[in-house]
Amino acid sequence: MNNLLNRSRLSRTIGNWDWQPQMFKEQFEQLTLADVTIEFGKENEMLNRIAIRLNKSRFQVIRILKSLEQF
Repeated sequence: MNNLLNRSRLSRTIGNWDWQPQMFKEQFEQLTLADVTIEFGKENEMLNRIAIRLNKSRFQVIRILKSLEQF
């Protein structure tokens, strides 16, 4: 039950993360697999890692991720 709740919260925040890591890594070559690896319940840590690596705010990272959903 808790895992389903985490998936739902994650999905609302950044969309479907099943296919986005690869697209995100292709768009931003400086990201590593470790940067885009997510553990449920720790999505904020992943977003912060990406934001630091890209020198962007967490909000900007979320906006970029949401834009990838359209592809």
